Amino acid sequence: MLRKLFDGVPESEWRAIHISSLVSIFFSILGEAYVFTHAYIFFHSKRRRNRLSGLPPSSPLADRKSPVAVAFAAAIAFSDFVFSVHHGIDHLYSIVFGRVAEGPLCRWFGFGSLWGVDSSALWSFALALYMTSLLLFGIKLDANPWWWWGSMITIAWVLPLIGNIVAVALGLVDNAGMFCMVSDRIGSLILKPGIFVFVFCFISLCYVAIGVRLITHMRQNKKDPLVRSYPFQEPVRRQQNQMRRVGLYLIGFTVVYILQFFPTSILVFMNIARKKPNLALNVLDKVLSNGNGWMNAIAYRHFIHLTAKDDTDGTPPSSPNTPSS
Repeated sequence: MLRKLFDGVPESEWRAIHISSLVSIFFSILGEAYVFTHAYIFFHSKRRRNRLSGLPPSSPLADRKSPVAVAFAAAIAFSDFVFSVHHGIDHLYSIVFGRVAEGPLCRWFGFGSLWGVDSSALWSFALALYMTSLLLFGIKLDANPWWWWGSMITIAWVLPLIGNIVAVALGLVDNAGMFCMVSDRIGSLILKPGIFVFVFCFISLCYVAIGVRLITHMRQNKKDPLVRSYPFQEPVRRQQNQMRRVGLYLIGFTVVYILQFFPTSILVFMNIARKKPNLALNVLDKVLSNGNGWMNAIAYRHFIHLTAKDDTDGTPPSSPNTPSS
């Protein structure tokens, strides 16, 4: 059966949704490239400094900058990149041919997009779990790096890969309306927004709790006579200011995260109620939901800048209870 051009959607609406998605995806790929480049420079410089010093990485005198934040950022950026490439080509196909892809090609686009979006959500979940364990409970989950990163790769990359292969085999991945994704109503709610709602709630609670803890800890230390005494006053005050900035930043990040997925949440409920959203809401949702790459790059740059201040202002290395550990 011959399909209608633009699948029955007005051409102006069709092009507005797909073009806005492509623009956001383009900037996301630029953001992911920035994170990849920074991660490569970071790890290359770290190995080079340790090699020139002649010290093994386990030596207390070796470069002790933690690669955890950079490794998490690179893993999330890679997952976002997989999503951006598949979803971007999907939207480009729809613009060029005036209809959503069909058959195996659509299933491939949907599989890659779904795997990328689910794995990036699970990596974000793992990052929040790591930071919460470290900053609230003093537990370093990567004490055994091989076990920790092996478990994270299995949970965040392998399990979504298997789950999405099963979804494709069951025929759940196909034309989902304006793009290729999970076409089944119940399966779509579980595999796409369902995972995001769970991760979103967990990350929000974690980052707000960490932010409040850091700010409260900083205020309590201000009352400590030792903090106000010489020679500890200046280094401790700088470290406290860093903790306060990080705490406020995490709370602000949570607010931005809520605003980012607010349009998506509205669309999910409208989809359940079988109501058609207006064009403005659709475009806003596509710009924000496809903008993980550039949003994460901005957040990563600011967070690295904040946690690197103790290396440039002359303060001693951060204690295990500070964000740069």
